[in-house]
Amino acid sequence: GWQSLRFTTSEKKDGALHMTASESRTQMQNHSVQGAEGKLRIQFRMRGKAGGGGIFYWSSDQTPNFVRERRVEFKTTFDGEWHDYDLAFAPEGKLDGLRLDASTQPTSLDLDWIRLCAADGKVLQEWPFD
Repeated sequence: GWQSLRFTTSEKKDGALHMTASESRTQMQNHSVQGAEGKLRIQFRMRGKAGGGGIFYWSSDQTPNFVRERRVEFKTTFDGEWHDYDLAFAPEGKLDGLRLDASTQPTSLDLDWIRLCAADGKVLQEWPFD
């Protein structure tokens, strides 16, 4: 499943995954993903009151490690309300890792769920945090 990275801690609280980063980015990764291929989407619901933009990374059996060439930067809205995010990506080979830097600044935030989907929106794998 999802694991916190570096300066980030996480706990399930009030029906969500509560993440806090005391320094640096608010980060987590998951290497327990199905070997999906082709055009994919990562979708998630997040809320927070402060923070910076986010970055999503992926790795595959042909392109290991999370690097700048395999990432999607996204704008975040931190106003205390839930917001849905939907990011498209296409791994080379079979997907074997996901990393979500939910904020590029230290902050506290909540994740309701994360979904890995095919390009047409069909859910391939889901992680509810309730």
